[in-house]
Order: sequence, then C-alpha cells, then structure tokens
Amino acid sequence: DLIEGAQKLHRLGISRILTAGKKKTAIDGAENLKKLIDLHTISILPCGSVRAHNLQELHEKTGADWAHTSAFEPCFDNSSDHDSILYTPTKPAQQGEYPKANGEIVKNVVDIARKI
Repeated sequence: DLIEGAQKLHRLGISRILTAGKKKTAIDGAENLKKLIDLHTISILPCGSVRAHNLQELHEKTGADWAHTSAFEPCFDNSSDHDSILYTPTKPAQQGEYPKANGEIVKNVVDIARKI
C-alpha cells in the first residue's frame, strides 16, 4: 500500500521520497503523488519526465512545490568513437554520445517555477 509504505519509511527516519507515484512519469502518477503530499508526514520529491513544459501541470495536479528534473541534452563527440573509451558508467546508445547540462533548459525551468 502506497500510504502505508510512506508512513513506514517516515517511522524509519526517512525524510524524503523521490518518486513518480508508482508510475512511469510524475504526470501519470499525479494522483498518487497528491495522496502522498497530502499526508504531510514525509517530503515527496516528484520525478519522472518532469520538464519545463509540464511543471505547471504537475504543480496544479499535486500541489508539489518542488520537483526533480533534468537539464541534460545529448552531445556527440566523434573523436571519442572508440569502444574502450566511455564517458558514462554504461555504454551509451551511440558511442561518442554523452549528456551535457544545458543552461537554457535550467533557466526555463527556474523561470516557470518562479511563476508558480
């Protein structure tokens, strides 16, 4: 049970849960996230495909006042196209591909969050 599990974690001293509400994305799990947030016993940090375009919707559906997002975009460096050189812990979909933080994505998310 979702609520019972969150309460048990709280009793064990856990103060925050990073979750999509038992769904693939935070928007899909919004109903469960709202139930958890409404408990007011443990902090819920919604995650799962949270981006600038759906941050407002997530807030409206859940009441969440914070969320975990990603500001990475794929970058390619063909000079590293060699099977023995890895820039990530696991081999990426395409060798030479690596994640890079995008400042414009961060700025967009912050701008939207400030308006909520």
